[in-house]
Order: sequence, then C-alpha cells, then structure tokens
Amino acid sequence: MRAAALICAGVVSAASLCTPQGRVFLSVERDLTRKIPLALSVAGDDRDAMGRLAGVIRQDLAFSGWFAPTVVPRQPQKFPSETEIVLAVTQAGAALEVSAYSPADTNALYSRTYPWPASDLRAAAHRIADDAVAALTGRPGIACTRIAFTMKQETLRIGVVDYDGYGETTVAAPPGDCLSPSWFFGKDALVFVCAQGGASSVMTVELRTGTLRRLYAGAAVCGRPAVNPKWPELAVPLGFSGNPDIYRLGREGKELLRLTISPVIDSSPCFSPDGERIAFVSDRSGSPQVYVMRRDGRDVRRVSFGVPHASSPAWSPDGEVLAYAVRRRGGSGIFVRNMSSGAVRELAPDEVWLEEPSWAPDSRHLVCTAVREFRRNLCVVDSFTGERRMLLPDGERFSAAWSP
Repeated sequence: MRAAALICAGVVSAASLCTPQGRVFLSVERDLTRKIPLALSVAGDDRDAMGRLAGVIRQDLAFSGWFAPTVVPRQPQKFPSETEIVLAVTQAGAALEVSAYSPADTNALYSRTYPWPASDLRAAAHRIADDAVAALTGRPGIACTRIAFTMKQETLRIGVVDYDGYGETTVAAPPGDCLSPSWFFGKDALVFVCAQGGASSVMTVELRTGTLRRLYAGAAVCGRPAVNPKWPELAVPLGFSGNPDIYRLGREGKELLRLTISPVIDSSPCFSPDGERIAFVSDRSGSPQVYVMRRDGRDVRRVSFGVPHASSPAWSPDGEVLAYAVRRRGGSGIFVRNMSSGAVRELAPDEVWLEEPSWAPDSRHLVCTAVREFRRNLCVVDSFTGERRMLLPDGERFSAAWSP
C-alpha cells in the first residue's frame, strides 16, 4: 500500500508492491511508466474455453497499466528472458487454481481457487485479473467495473458498458432526454437527470430490474448529481430562479440544503473520497474556475489558477488528485492537481479535445469525453503514462461515470 502515497509523483522509489495484507512480493525502484513483464500460462481440458479465458485475462492485465503480459504454453521449458512474474491458471476438476511466482523462485507469491466451469467466462476472467492486480500491486483492479454514459439517439439516453467496451446496453428510462448519470451508492443503480417538456428532475434506476424512481422535482436541475461516498446524500446544482447554486439533497430526495449563495453560476459538484469536501465550478472570479468547500458550504477556496476556463472536477478515489477540464487554444485538455503539493500537470497534451473526466477505482485511469471529427465519444486515459484507448467505436457518447 506504500506505493499509493507515491503514485502522483510518477515514480515508486524503493516501493513495495504488495498484498492488501502487507506481504511484500516485489521491492523495486520503478518508473511507473514501465510495465512489469508477466508470463500468463492457462491450461485445462477445454482448450477453447482456456484460450478465451487467457485472452480476457491477458487484456485485463494489459489494461491495468501495471503489466506487459504474454501468453505462454503451460510449463514452458524457458520463460521469456524479461519475465519478472508468472501467473499460472490451471483447471483442476471443478476448480481453477491460480498462482503467481517469480521464475527465479517457484514459491507462490499468492494463490487462489475459483469454481469452474464458470457461468460467465468473461466475469470469471475479470475476477482473476482483478485479484492478481490487487495481490501483486496493492492497488484495486478495474476489470470488474462498468462505465455509465449519455448516448445520443433520437433523444438522449443512458448507456452502460463494461470497462473494456464489451456488452453495451441501454438503460430503462422515462420519455424525454436522460443524461448526466452517476452511480447511486454502489454498482447496482444510477442517478441521472431527466428533462421533458421544459421541466427537469433527478431520477434513479435499478439496473437489474429497470425500476425507475423520481428522486427530486421542484427546480431546474442544472447538471450531474454527485453522490457522497460516505454519507447518504447527494450534491445537485439547482436553479430556483436565475443562476444555479449547489444544494445538498438526502438520499431519499428530502432534506434539501442550500450550500452556495451567489449571484453567479455554481455547478458541477463532486465529493471528495472521505465525503467531507465538495469540488465545484463557479464563475465568481469572472470566468469558470474550480473551487473546494466543506460539505456544509463553508471554507470555500479556489484551486484552479492560470487557466481561462476550468470545468468538470473529478476527485481521484485515493484523494490525492483532482482532475478537471481546461479550455485552451484550439480545444480542451485534462489537468490534474496534486491536492497535497498543489503541483499541476496536463494529461495527454497532444490530444486536441478531452473533457468531462471520471476516475476509475484504481486512481490511475480516467474515462473522458473525446471530441474527434466533430463527434463526441469516450476515451480511457492512463494518467501515469498518457496512453489512451477509445472505449467504443461508432456513435456519439459523452458525460461518463466510472463505477466504484
């Protein structure tokens, strides 16, 4: 876990990549842009299933950003010379036995058993990959996560897709435009804005059942609702008359409390991981900038400087970094601010237009809206290396939210 405190610097110096229980597997001085060479061996009676399992695990490990995985034959005579870790997956009757070890020392770094055959092969592969990432790095995996977003059809709809772009679905929704989703206290429900006939409201949907509920209606909803990760409440930009302010709303849609009182626009709230602070956007300084306040509205301070226009703040789950979009000449980019040191840097400065960042649970990856050839679609960015991958190919999608 020690590595987590050093992530924002981009280098782990004498860092320990370890299990959550603290057992050290790798003690290295490592530039975090360098990936750990890993040999993946998958063996079992059903070669077709084992091949598909290996393909998903390999991709998950590569997408984690920590590893450079290569699939190798079971028990090869010799591993590739650069191999630092071997991950072996073996079918043993009604189970999959998974272990990791160093080629120089065959004592298991960790081992785990999973039921087999699996009802969902992809889900089983994702779980194996996430457990491997957590055991070997001390950081959470992201293979079992999903991403919600707004999609443009005849009206605006809400979509959900696996983190790797697989299994896109459209969420049940009422008539009208549905947009700006957030995950609603876990992975099983969403909260979003519904606009119809000149009125707007905050609604929730249970993803398994499609059950819809109107959480709040009473003022114009002027942006994405933010969910507090620690307290049963949301922060919502509402406009009762004129410019919107930030309000705190109870989980059941009651207990409305005004947090900002300003003649200007206050919007885009985002809670800190400890639930005690809210980042938001305000043009009280003359142009939109990012500010932070306590969850009761006190102690407001500005945190974005030297840029003409900042928007869409997103707090990393480890609390170390605040990301936000900055309008710059010819486009928009994602900037990250270390909340301890105040250091600011731009991610992927060669990308013409990135906006609306949302963090993955690993505090390493973000999903953003990328504008290319006048169309919006979703792009995943590795904040350590700057590497990017488009999440989905065709269509127009934006305003994404990564699940916990």
